[in-house]
Amino acid sequence: MKSANSITTEQGRSTTRSRRWQRGREFRAWQRPALGPMMNLRLAQPDRLIDLSKVAGLDGIDAAGATLRIGARVTHARIEDGGVPGETGAYMKFVATGISYRSVRNRGTIGGSLAHADPAADWPSALLALGGEVVIAGQDGERKMPFDGFQIGPFATGLGYDEILVAVELPQLADGAKWGYYKVNRKPGEFADAIGAVVMGKIRRGLRRDGLGAVPRRRDRAEARRRLDGAFHRRGARHDFRARSGLRRLRTSDTRRGAQPGRREGLRMSEITVTINGETVTENVEPRLSLADFVRDHRRLTGTHLGCEHGVCGACTVLMNGEPVRSCITFAVVADGTEITTIEGFDEDEPMTQLRKAFHENHALQCGYCTPGMLVAARDIVTRLPDADEARVRLELAGNLCRCTGYVGIVNAILQVLEERRGNTGG
Repeated sequence: MKSANSITTEQGRSTTRSRRWQRGREFRAWQRPALGPMMNLRLAQPDRLIDLSKVAGLDGIDAAGATLRIGARVTHARIEDGGVPGETGAYMKFVATGISYRSVRNRGTIGGSLAHADPAADWPSALLALGGEVVIAGQDGERKMPFDGFQIGPFATGLGYDEILVAVELPQLADGAKWGYYKVNRKPGEFADAIGAVVMGKIRRGLRRDGLGAVPRRRDRAEARRRLDGAFHRRGARHDFRARSGLRRLRTSDTRRGAQPGRREGLRMSEITVTINGETVTENVEPRLSLADFVRDHRRLTGTHLGCEHGVCGACTVLMNGEPVRSCITFAVVADGTEITTIEGFDEDEPMTQLRKAFHENHALQCGYCTPGMLVAARDIVTRLPDADEARVRLELAGNLCRCTGYVGIVNAILQVLEERRGNTGG
């Protein structure tokens, strides 16, 4: 699972690009697909980590003219909620809905996904089929690179050591444009075994694009139409076709530009101020410390449980500024200035009170290990999706694993609360 394309420096947050350029070479030497877990295990201790979350101008969406510009820090959840307009937005909304789980989509960004360059991720293939360019900035200014030349291999891109991805520029699909996107995976939210995408519209006359895995393939209109005409509907997808993935594994021994992995004396501490369950606290923490470890070990709020520790099981889910996030893959320093609510902080919360009662009545817990994260996810469902049916509830719960109940009692409890809330509002 991938969170936002941002961390922190030991001296505070980088709020200008120029500071980012000065530190770029040192940071890029440590950039690895598993940097977060490696730091958590103290197997990687880079000199500096850079937080891009406060850099201005990276979270805008500009739909003026024939080109759509989307900032690198626009989240998957914002795209899922319709933040991108037009037919291009409809295509991207469909793709975003299938990326991981809502608590990950609330933090994960389109720029972070593209820069990470995981061939099993959604955006590299989806945007490859759409066409367009990535906007890259460095000390020498901005430059643009076509999507079909940006990802040069698994976890490898055309970014220089002193550059960052700041935006993507996409064509505006005409009304009535046709597109298809299908991801082959075992369950909703998982990384793909293979991805297929086709876009047909008035972007380039007589020619259309499709993508298989992370490799571009160009098709003429007749071939693209043949693929779409033979497709079938599945799980709400407009079109379906299968693709095989022939991707090489990343060589973890790569030490580009003289990087020297290994132990260091340690990172300096960073001061953070966080409001947790209504109480504002200020503490010094290591930049490598996860939010889950911070609330458990520093604040003794052990209702937040740790299971997989890489964003899959959902046991660590908490609210950050009112939105569910995976605390095991969110660094504590990123929570600086935010409001965090753990399971201990919902005593006066009406939706949570209703859910706790319904969980009890429907036998929706047994061992209880998944229950704190399950309740936080359930609260998000009943408040964000008041009209959700059983199928949507099950889809939203795909990111919270339970090995006791079989989910029947959990689903019934959530449906009961949804019905109660609809009755109370006259729906």
